[in-house]
Amino acid sequence: IIPLYSLPPLPPLAPLPPMCNMDDSLLIKVEDALFKDGLIADKNHYAFKFTGEWIKVNGKKQSNDVWKRYKEIIEANSENKVNRKFIYAISRDGDSVSISISN
Repeated sequence: IIPLYSLPPLPPLAPLPPMCNMDDSLLIKVEDALFKDGLIADKNHYAFKFTGEWIKVNGKKQSNDVWKRYKEIIEANSENKVNRKFIYAISRDGDSVSISISN
């Protein structure tokens, strides 16, 4: 048995590749639009879920017109195309932000 203290240190890990083809600019565009449209009152505390079929803001399902508007925002500001399986979700609580995307 080799004592752990005699093992050489591991090399640093390479950075992980981005999980999606977008950056913070999409988050900012969506937040700005949500605030401007009156769907959120505070950019630091909200939940947003957009799928290929519907949109919810703070748990409230929005109209098809709202869905179409955010579909345009997402497609114009990312390399993603919205299809039936598409999901983009943001949950923000102060400095804690969770973003997920799948297509």
